[in-house]
Amino acid sequence: MNRVLMVFVFLMACILASGNQYKEDSLKHVYKSLEQDSAKIKILWQLSDNTDNYIKAIEYTQEALDFINDKGIDDMQARAYFKHGANLFLLGSYDEALDYFIESIKIADKQGDQMLKMRTLNNIGTVYDRIGKYDEALEYYIKSMDVYQQMNDDARENESNWLSYLYGNIGCIYLTKNEFTTAETYLLKGLNRCISADNDPVKGVLYNNLGKLYLTTKEFDKAYDYLNKALIFRKNVGNKNDMVKSYFFLGVYYFTIEDYDNAKVSLENGLHLSKEIGTIDWTKWIYKYLYLLHKKQGEVNNALRAHEHFKAASDSLMNEKTISDIARIQMQYEYEKKEQLKDARQQRMRFIYILIISFFIFTTLIIGLLYILAKSRSRRTLLENERLEKDLELKNKELTTNVMYLLKKNEFMNTISNRLLDFKSRLKGDNRQTILEIVNELQTAADEEVWEEFEIRFQQVHNDFFDNLKQVSPELSPSELKICAFLRLNMKTKEIAAITHLSIRTIEVTRSNIRKKLNLTHSDVNLISYLNEL
Repeated sequence: MNRVLMVFVFLMACILASGNQYKEDSLKHVYKSLEQDSAKIKILWQLSDNTDNYIKAIEYTQEALDFINDKGIDDMQARAYFKHGANLFLLGSYDEALDYFIESIKIADKQGDQMLKMRTLNNIGTVYDRIGKYDEALEYYIKSMDVYQQMNDDARENESNWLSYLYGNIGCIYLTKNEFTTAETYLLKGLNRCISADNDPVKGVLYNNLGKLYLTTKEFDKAYDYLNKALIFRKNVGNKNDMVKSYFFLGVYYFTIEDYDNAKVSLENGLHLSKEIGTIDWTKWIYKYLYLLHKKQGEVNNALRAHEHFKAASDSLMNEKTISDIARIQMQYEYEKKEQLKDARQQRMRFIYILIISFFIFTTLIIGLLYILAKSRSRRTLLENERLEKDLELKNKELTTNVMYLLKKNEFMNTISNRLLDFKSRLKGDNRQTILEIVNELQTAADEEVWEEFEIRFQQVHNDFFDNLKQVSPELSPSELKICAFLRLNMKTKEIAAITHLSIRTIEVTRSNIRKKLNLTHSDVNLISYLNEL
């Protein structure tokens, strides 16, 4: 074991031993000390698992996925899609999460990874459950259980606690369908396996679902007992998302038995946590019951405010497209502030670099001129040629800088367009059409300007790039050639997506296709490094 890996093992042991001190900064410190690709990816996954901020979690799993695709690390690809899909699901981006789960299960099936296939089938069922397609959800839960039964004895033993999840999920489906006896059978079966495995997180889920069941059947003593146990377990585990659910259902319990003071305390505790971690779906339901609670108590103003918040949350979740669209808008809003700060820092750094480069170029030219004056006519001609070459190099750098400026300007115009589209939903009639026309003009003008300027300037700086690329792989399509050009400029997946109006997922698939056409799929060669050599 080399020295770096020894340091990694020691630091990981310290982090695992520290329990609650398993912090983001410590993991980032470990990440910086690593050289092994697989170890870096695992740290990114741990960073994702140990943050309560869903947007940060998505950033970490996206970075891991980009890293895996760039390096062509096939044996970690299925798990990367699975983990990224799981984070998107937690944020409420259900359709996009489903895309990643399906990609994960395709790869896992080819590689014979039964454990990951079983878990992914369960998560697909959970997506359908969340969007109200209960028959489809039940179908995938049963498929997940079938895969478990097909696994060998050792694998089933290692994954035995997974049955607790499946029994709980199936029980919830029957609870939703008002088949209470069947629901109770599955939930208790899951709880019995969970207790024997001493799996606290699953136990909290099952306790909570049994509490919901008995609340529905008006067995209030049992309902309170299980809901309270669920909250205690979830506090011990520290899962804030699950704690929101427990506070909500305890609030519903107290509201149902007309204990309004305790109902208000539970709902407000849940609301505070829900806002902290950004779970819009649960925020909506909490506001609904706060509205009903204030209405019952005759607090008209408070009831009105709660109903306004409920309506706003509902509108956010159910827009013209899908739930995932609003999730991406939320992420974009968070990114916007970061990007503004980042752009400001980059502009300052570019200005400093230009000053430094200009200073050195000016100094070099002065020294060159003095040297030329001291030498013969032939020597002066040689130095003049060298000066012209340096001027040409400087112009090439300026061309590249201008291209990057145009690309950034297009991204900024796209951001304005997206924000105008978001504002459109609050307008009526002709105003909406006017906004659409403005957006269309912005995007058309931006696209035409950028593509024409890009092709001219890129050919000037890298005049042999496309010819060399076509010689290596004539099968590359025009769109793939453009993606190669962006990668040649060291642009990230998110930046390319913003410029081309394509999804991040589409860019990832295109990058994978490019690797295949360049015969890089089963090699350790980095795609960007390869393109830089052409």
